[in-house]
Amino acid sequence: MPAITKTKRTYNMSTTAVDLVKHSVEVLHAAPSQDSFVEDAIISHAQRLRDAEEARLWRQAASDPVYQAEVQALDILFADDDLHAWED
Repeated sequence: MPAITKTKRTYNMSTTAVDLVKHSVEVLHAAPSQDSFVEDAIISHAQRLRDAEEARLWRQAASDPVYQAEVQALDILFADDDLHAWED
């Protein structure tokens, strides 16, 4: 597996955030290091933001008549293939 390139960054955080990171790592053993805890938190938060955006787009598509017509046309077009796929 190739080595992961790391970049040194400095961020200003509240003492509350710093204390939470330190406690999570040193007491709760939530990650092997404070850096990895913060990195995991950033990645997790970014994933939640992406998931929320994707959910918003799906909700939008559900009320889009052009999209719904396309889905209906595809359902009709592939109906026989779908039935055969479930026969096995």
